[in-house]
This record gives sequence, C-alpha cells and structure tokens, in this order.
Amino acid sequence: INERAAKYYCSLLLSNHGKAAISWLNGVGLSEDTIKQFSLGYTGKERCGVVGYLNDLGYRNEQILEAGLADSTERGIEDKFIDRIMIPIKDDEYRVIGFLGRRIVDVSSIYLISQDNSILEKNRNLFGLDHIRESNEQFVILCEGVFDVMVMNQAGYGMAVSLLGAGFTMEHAKQIKKYTQNKKLFLLRKMN
Repeated sequence: INERAAKYYCSLLLSNHGKAAISWLNGVGLSEDTIKQFSLGYTGKERCGVVGYLNDLGYRNEQILEAGLADSTERGIEDKFIDRIMIPIKDDEYRVIGFLGRRIVDVSSIYLISQDNSILEKNRNLFGLDHIRESNEQFVILCEGVFDVMVMNQAGYGMAVSLLGAGFTMEHAKQIKKYTQNKKLFLLRKMN
C-alpha cells in the first residue's frame, strides 16, 4: 500500500499540481536526478486524494488508516498528508515503509511523519539506509535531516543517513553497524 501511495505522490509531483513543489525542491538545490532517486512526490491539496486512489485499487479504509496514510475525521476518512512534499522512507530492502511530508508554504507544522506501525519504527529505522547499503566508503555520515542526506548523496556521498525524529538508539547503531563493519561514523550538524 505504501508503494502504491509513493507512485501516486510521484505522479502528482510530475503533474501541473506539483509545479510549486518542484520549484521549491530546485530552490533548495535538489536536481531532477536526486528527486527521482529518492522517489520524491507531492500530495496535492485534495482531502481524499490518496484515499480515493487507493480505494479505487481495492484497498479498504481500514488498511489505509493502518498504513498511516489517512485519518478518521468527522467528515470521514481523509488523507493525513495534504499539500506536502512527500519523502518515502525505505527500509534496507528498498521497500517503502512510511513517509515524511514537508510543507512548503505554511511554516506551522513543517514536517509530518508516519506514525510507528508494524513496519515503521522510528527508534530503529533510518532515512537513507537503502543508500548506504550500496556504499563502499569506509565511513558513514549521520546527518541532522533528510534533506541533508539527499544533498550529500547528490554531492557523491552515498553513505549519509539521518534519524526519523527520534533520539539515537542502540537499534539505530545496530542498523548502521550492519552495513558499516569496521567503518567510522561521523556526525554532521548544522552550525548556526
């Protein structure tokens, strides 16, 4: 269901609905190749865009709610992510396990992330883990945010990862160690 949602969001980003989102992504320095490499998308402004799309594919509202793609409101089942750039979170097997949505206009609640569920555990999963799996470098860079990871990848540093809004845990360390035996870990922080 997350894979289907990711494809839906990608198609919206590449449509007329996504022009402002593409402009914003280009404005922060992301190339077209990076946007494709990270399967970035856009939700559109409809309250039932992905819900309707997934219903048409045969998914039940309960499944959509369980995946964290919708909320139950007084009006019914509605998209959880509205008018946001969508960043798929992938596991080390390249499967979409959740989403991080970023607003580009309204600065209140800039980020919204999928809630923990049976496949997404923020205290265990890392953004960019699917990319460091393929890296041959002898170090890993732990970045502050997901856009930092994308920019690092774009600059040729495919061994960058970031946390998903949780503090660094032993489970994060185990995930990194799994792909970085005998490698060094560097922490990249923004300086004010």
